[in-house]
Amino acid sequence: MRLVFEITHLRTATPASVSRAGILYINASDLGWNPPVSSWIDRREVQSERANLIILFDKYLPICLDTLRTR
Repeated sequence: MRLVFEITHLRTATPASVSRAGILYINASDLGWNPPVSSWIDRREVQSERANLIILFDKYLPICLDTLRTR
């Protein structure tokens, strides 16, 4: 059996629970923009809207983010 818990911080995790349960911490900034955007797009009701949003985000967001990082 596998259980997945999602927490916002590790303040309450003891060293024993981390070592025994195999807790994996992933920083939100390491994930990038794609997971939250994909989750948001998946909640759209209209299939054509979802398809168009995926195309637009994939085409324009990386370019915009690169531009913001270099300024």
